[in-house]
Amino acid sequence: MRLARFLLKSAKESGSFAIAPLFKREDMGLMMDVKFETISRALASMSEQGLISNISRLTVQIPNVNALRAFSERGL
Repeated sequence: MRLARFLLKSAKESGSFAIAPLFKREDMGLMMDVKFETISRALASMSEQGLISNISRLTVQIPNVNALRAFSERGL
C-alpha cells in the first residue's frame, strides 16, 4: 500500500516505536495520486489492524515498524 510506504519513508524511530508526520488528507492524496477519502479509509483500516495508533492532525505512531513494512510489501 502506498500510504504504508509513505509513512515508513517519513517515520523517525523513537525507542520501541516510530512517529511519522501527517499532512492534510487532501495533500497526501495529491502526493500519492488517490482521493482523500481513500487516505482516510486507509488510515482507519491500518489503525483497526493495530499497524498505526495515536493518529493526530500532525503525526501518527507506528508501534511495530516491521509489521507495517510487511503490510506494505503485501501490496494491500
